[in-house]
Amino acid sequence: MLGAMLLATAPTLGRHGYERALREGHLRQLLPGVAAPIDLPLTPGIRALAVAHLVPRRGVVTGLAGLWIHTGSQPTTTIDVIGPREMHRPDVRAGASLRVRTHVACAPATPVAPGVAVTDPLRCCADALRFSAAAHAFSPVQAFLRCNPAGLDGVAAMVAAVPPTRRGDADAVLTALRAIARESPGLTEAA
Repeated sequence: MLGAMLLATAPTLGRHGYERALREGHLRQLLPGVAAPIDLPLTPGIRALAVAHLVPRRGVVTGLAGLWIHTGSQPTTTIDVIGPREMHRPDVRAGASLRVRTHVACAPATPVAPGVAVTDPLRCCADALRFSAAAHAFSPVQAFLRCNPAGLDGVAAMVAAVPPTRRGDADAVLTALRAIARESPGLTEAA
């Protein structure tokens, strides 16, 4: 059961009942196959419960999914999880996909819901820019940084601190951060 029945899935309501509840506006979809009652406030805890069945034990949610949990930004169908190499990977059959990155230095995480820990929002931004396509990451990260202008230097420093072999496309990320700074008055320019 997801969140002691706070959330609904096709298996809990039956596929036809789930689709009907969505269609009639009784539920709103949070992730593929996971929905919440329309009158339930979408808090970080509720959003964390929506991904709980995907998160491996000892895994920490980060990237766009972590940013969505913290802020309610655009939902994502790919859940990025970081953790130790020996971390168990759950069997994901349908709905959201899971990207597990093992042996990645884990930043301090905050437990948001039972069984779900999330990195801090700045680390979520840095990982979103490292792990996701720029087209998907740019808008949610930009929206977060508009509300938290001091965070730009922190995100840039986290990206720059990643070893070159694990950076991905770090130069593009830093370019994106500078573009965010140019488009958003009040954001500190990344060095």
